[in-house]
Amino acid sequence: MSANLLSMGAIDFGIIIDGAVVMVEGIFVMLDHKAKHFGMEKFNRMAKLGWIKKTGGELGKAVFFSKLIIIISLIPIFSFQKVEGKMFSPLAWTLGFALLGALLFTLTLVPVLTSILLNKNVREKHNPVVNFFNRIVMGGFNWTYGHKKLSLIIAVLFMGASFGSAKFLGSEFLPQLNEGALWVEAKLPMSMSLNETVEFVRKFRKELGSFPEVNGCCRRRAAPTTAQTPAGSTMCSAR
Repeated sequence: MSANLLSMGAIDFGIIIDGAVVMVEGIFVMLDHKAKHFGMEKFNRMAKLGWIKKTGGELGKAVFFSKLIIIISLIPIFSFQKVEGKMFSPLAWTLGFALLGALLFTLTLVPVLTSILLNKNVREKHNPVVNFFNRIVMGGFNWTYGHKKLSLIIAVLFMGASFGSAKFLGSEFLPQLNEGALWVEAKLPMSMSLNETVEFVRKFRKELGSFPEVNGCCRRRAAPTTAQTPAGSTMCSAR
């Protein structure tokens, strides 16, 4: 399967590395809490593989299912046919394999690297920007947990509105293009000479340009630029 800009553009590095970020951040916060509990000097002498294994196992479940949801969402793309299938199936394959590789990397290599790099002097630092957004997010969580029934009703309404809007969607994945351009082809008899073909193409273009709706006309004679369509000198087209 050839690589193209569409399939390569599907690799969103935010989606690829978010699992590793979650894993590293969770282990880092856990180690910071342990350092504060035991003291930094004692913490630096302690073995940390057991803590990292336990925390990595807990975070691995969440990371696995989050990646699995994204991979499952790509399954409908494999049902595409015709032009959309040719265009977007490489995208789904590329992103799917990239997510699987990122998941394997997150569950295996990332915990090992954290055990080596975060072995001593682990301190969690805070900054005003993150604290500001944390207060907003935690405020939203607290309101949601305090109004469980209302939050559930709002979520169900949004879900119903999403399903209701599905009837306004078209059945074709690729929209119909209306560029205002027409492609006219003329197949001439094989017995016509080259000079007669040239004269016909000149009249052909002149007749098409006589219509008031036509702003311009480009014509082509003989075979196309690619060898996919067999055509001789008796075939002409105009756009």
